[in-house]
Amino acid sequence: MLTFILITVGFIIIFGVLLLLGIVKKSRKAVYFSLLFFLFALCTGIYTGYLFARKAYHVVRTAENPLQRSGMEIYTALMGKPETNCVTVTNSKDQYVPKLDCCIWLEFTVCPTELKRIIAKQPYRRDSMGLPSYGSAPAWFTPQKLGAGAIALYYSPDPNHAYSLYFSKDSTHAYYCDMLD
Repeated sequence: MLTFILITVGFIIIFGVLLLLGIVKKSRKAVYFSLLFFLFALCTGIYTGYLFARKAYHVVRTAENPLQRSGMEIYTALMGKPETNCVTVTNSKDQYVPKLDCCIWLEFTVCPTELKRIIAKQPYRRDSMGLPSYGSAPAWFTPQKLGAGAIALYYSPDPNHAYSLYFSKDSTHAYYCDMLD
């Protein structure tokens, strides 16, 4: 593809030089000849654009989803790198477009020490077990299945940002919602 870019640039330079010479020497022949190189530049430019588009399409088509982060990447971005290897993200839904996608949703298993680290990151307060009222939660986001004694925590640093953390009594199963509008 680089070869075709260089050829196109070469044709454009030849076109410019011949056009300039034709105008300075008042030679119609040189001007017409320069237009021939302009057509060559146009054809190679279009072909180069086609090659680029085909290659870009192939990259996007073969990728699973170039914009999608894994569940663990989302967890690490939100909570920091876990201090132990006890975190397994079961389900995740990322926020791709703010204002259109309200939230980042996570379901994960975790050990009690990692959960304590997560809780210490924000000044959470206890909340009811009600589901977040903002946005449409994914079907798998079911903190009510955590059972009796489940704990719900909530923190909102401003009206457009809220964190909801739900976890089981034994601190091993958790749901998390990060709403940013």
